[in-house]
Amino acid sequence: MQKYVRLVFFLLGGIFLVFFMGCGRRPAVMGKEVFLVAPLGNESGQVGSNYDLLTNAGIVDDVEIKDSLDVPTSIQILGKKVYIADKYRRMIVVFSLGQFGRAIPQMEISNVGEGYSFDTVFQVAVNKYGDIYALVSLPETNRTWKEAESTNDLHQYAIYKFGYNGRFLFAIGIGGINTPPMPAPDYIDLDLFGNLYVYFREERNGELFWKVRRYSSSGELNFEFDSQYLSKKHEIDGETYQSELYGIANLRNDERLLFFTGNYLFKNHPEKGNQLVAYRNILEMYSILKNTVSRQLLDEKNRLEDILGVTWDDTIVLYGYDEKYKVVRFHFYDMFKDQHSYQYAPVLSDYYGNFGFYVAPDGELYSILVKNNKQYLLLHWKKRSRTRLFE
Repeated sequence: MQKYVRLVFFLLGGIFLVFFMGCGRRPAVMGKEVFLVAPLGNESGQVGSNYDLLTNAGIVDDVEIKDSLDVPTSIQILGKKVYIADKYRRMIVVFSLGQFGRAIPQMEISNVGEGYSFDTVFQVAVNKYGDIYALVSLPETNRTWKEAESTNDLHQYAIYKFGYNGRFLFAIGIGGINTPPMPAPDYIDLDLFGNLYVYFREERNGELFWKVRRYSSSGELNFEFDSQYLSKKHEIDGETYQSELYGIANLRNDERLLFFTGNYLFKNHPEKGNQLVAYRNILEMYSILKNTVSRQLLDEKNRLEDILGVTWDDTIVLYGYDEKYKVVRFHFYDMFKDQHSYQYAPVLSDYYGNFGFYVAPDGELYSILVKNNKQYLLLHWKKRSRTRLFE
């Protein structure tokens, strides 16, 4: 009997050792579950895509379709509701969740309604009260001939605000409520004070600059920022690095922006000329009230990351591709507690068309997929308790 007991302990110990060593070799990835599923199409309860355009153009091979397939990628998830900027159906679609994630239509805001019209909707942002901000392009009829000519058709976008019930409230232009249209923003975002942040990128003399305009909950312009006033250099460990702003976001509970800069150290080589010898990622916090960079948050030497989003409790969510382990790495940084946690997701196979990740206001992670060119899926990634950083 003792022999069998020792054998059992030996086997269990071996299994544990294999498991432990296996976990030590590579990060354990998150599990996933289907959060929402809806058919692709142009009818009520469906999500639009360019699938019909591709097949009508003669693209029928599955690989070719996946290479060119496009679906709405601007979503907002609040509780059990999913808001989608459906650019192909030209409407804002709101779903709730049915059994096994089946999408149940709750509301559709079409591109023409009482007091407003738009051509295409590109992004939605939803505040804690359920009010919807929509980044839209304007139809020609919404602009005078003089406006269209003077802007060379560049300023043809606006942000519409709708109530939680879908009722149109007002339009925001470049200077605020009821002002002329704006150029195309890169994206829009909100804070918990009711402010709307609108992010633009502009190229000037070969350089790329970020501009931020902030509007109050009633649509008034109350803040502007231009990255041309940021220093183009960082002093790090006694060396002068050239800096480039490539990631920018806003906090939810404080009037601050986040800057993510790439910093490059060049040294002159006698034979090869100017050579890149070091690279650093630096995350900084910018105070809107003080109009200055108020705090350096991260200085990362070896990891390439970008800002995926900021949660309602101001946890900063960064992400990047891990070349060594061939996984997507998520970095959750609580700057107030100075705590870091990490999650990993696998790169999905070609069985799906993969359209990227989204972090909800509560910090949960989702990804947008299309299955068999027919179904629009949101996968919910289930976080693991282990938060070790694998280098």
